Formats: sequence, C-alpha cells, structure tokens
Amino acid sequence: MKTRPHIVCVDDDETELTTFRRLYEGDRFQVTTVCAQFPRSALPAIEQVLGQDVPDLFVLDLFFPVTADQPMGFTSDTSPEARTHLGRVMTATQ
Repeated sequence: MKTRPHIVCVDDDETELTTFRRLYEGDRFQVTTVCAQFPRSALPAIEQVLGQDVPDLFVLDLFFPVTADQPMGFTSDTSPEARTHLGRVMTATQ
C-alpha cells in the first residue's frame, strides 16, 4: 500500500534535480529523479530507474538541449500535434 504519492522528475541538469528533490521529497512525497542529456535517452533511463513501478506524476524538462540532428528539439517522428502543443506552451510562458 502506497503511503506517499510518487513523483518522477526528468531533467538534463543535476542541479535542477537536486533542487527538486530538496523541495519535494519527505513525508508527503516519494521523489525519483532521472538525469537524461537528450530526449531520446530519457525513456530508457526512466525504465531503468522505475522498473515496473508506476509513478503518480511525471515532471518533465521541456527544454532539453538541442542537437544538430534534432532542430528545435523535434525529431522526424514528432507528431504535428505535439509541435502545435509545444508552440502553445511556449507562447503561454512568454
């Protein structure tokens, strides 16, 4: 039986992950952090850390570093809907 909600935070910056853990881990939440340098490496890293565990919430870094073969952080298999949604998020944050 779970006693605390489980949060997984994924970011490419260890400092951000440390800060997140310091702010949220404790009596109220179980926190798992995953450091991934690129979007494509995030899922395997998450699977390795979680195994079969299913968290209650994911907090994902929207600003992964851009590589030369992935302009704007998108890949050729990124859906148009995802591109549109991220465009709306970026507009809202400005």
